[in-house]
Amino acid sequence: MVLTQTEELMRASIFLSSILPLLEVMVEEDEKLKNMIKNWNYVVQLEVKGEDLATYFIFSDGKLKVVSGHHSNPTISLIFKDVPQLNESISGKKVIPKIKGIWHIFLLLKVMKLLNSLNILKPEVEVTEEGRRD
Repeated sequence: MVLTQTEELMRASIFLSSILPLLEVMVEEDEKLKNMIKNWNYVVQLEVKGEDLATYFIFSDGKLKVVSGHHSNPTISLIFKDVPQLNESISGKKVIPKIKGIWHIFLLLKVMKLLNSLNILKPEVEVTEEGRRD
């Protein structure tokens, strides 16, 4: 399916402003995720180069806060070259954005694991015995 530029932008905006904030609820409800971030004090940002599209995660004292907009000094920033690349990433395609703060590789890997936890929201994903979707 080919999306128009307006549809691409709408899809990315919905993801950044409506879907990503659900991670706050997931971290609060899931003990594994809560334990994973309990000692984190970082800011991680997703952004589209040259666009106002950005969202950042504030990890502080075992809590997660998702904020729309750009952060002035994130620990890690995942910078997508354009809106379609961000949307490809959302769709699960293998996309490699530019990464600022790559030296925090272990944090980056754990953030990717956290983002992958959103897969439980996909209706086509099968629920396992533990009630989780893989």
